[in-house]
Amino acid sequence: MPATKREWRAELRAARRAVSPGQRQLESGLVGAQVLTLPEVLTAQSVHVYLSLPDEVDTAPIISALMEMGIEVVVPWMEDDGSMSSVRLLPEDVAHIVIGPRGVPAAPEPRTVVPGQWDVVLVPLVGVDERGTRLGNAAGHYDRLLAAHRRPSVALAFDCQVVEQLPAEDHDIPMDVVVTPQGVWRAPPARPGDGPSG
Repeated sequence: MPATKREWRAELRAARRAVSPGQRQLESGLVGAQVLTLPEVLTAQSVHVYLSLPDEVDTAPIISALMEMGIEVVVPWMEDDGSMSSVRLLPEDVAHIVIGPRGVPAAPEPRTVVPGQWDVVLVPLVGVDERGTRLGNAAGHYDRLLAAHRRPSVALAFDCQVVEQLPAEDHDIPMDVVVTPQGVWRAPPARPGDGPSG
C-alpha cells in the first residue's frame, strides 16, 4: 500500500487513467446529477467550479445546469506567476474554453470577481478518503483558496479515487462533502489527533 502522498498520487492517477471513456462519462453523469441536488448548491447564488481535464469528473454538464438555474459560475484562472485566482464564466464563454497555462482549461477571458464571492466550491482531486481528506495535484491551489475563503467544499470523485485513508498534513483542508457515483457523504468532524479540523 502506498505510504507517501507522492506514491498515492502515482497509484490513483494510474487508476483514474485506466477508467474507460464510456465509464468516465457514466460516472461523471451520476456524480453531476447528485451535485445538483445538494442543498449547498440549490441555495447558492454563485458556485466555484473547476473546468475539468479529460480524466477528471466532467463538470461541463454541471456548469450548463447551474447557468440554466440562474446560478453564477466562477472558475479558476491560472496567473502567469503560477498562482490561481478566480473569474466569472458567462454562458457565451462555455463554447470557447481555451487551454491555459500548464494545460489547464480556462475561460476565454478573465472576468474579474470579488475574491470569495461564491457560496460553495466544487473541488477536483486525485484521491479522497473516508474522512474527507483530499489528495490534490501538489500545487496547493485549492488548499489556499479554501483557507482564504471558507465556504462549503464539495469533492467530485470517481469510485476508483476513494480510499480508506490518505496521509494528511496541517495545511490540508478536509472536504465537507464528497460526491461519487455511489452516493453523497459528509465528512465526519475531525477528532483530536486526526489532523486538521478544517
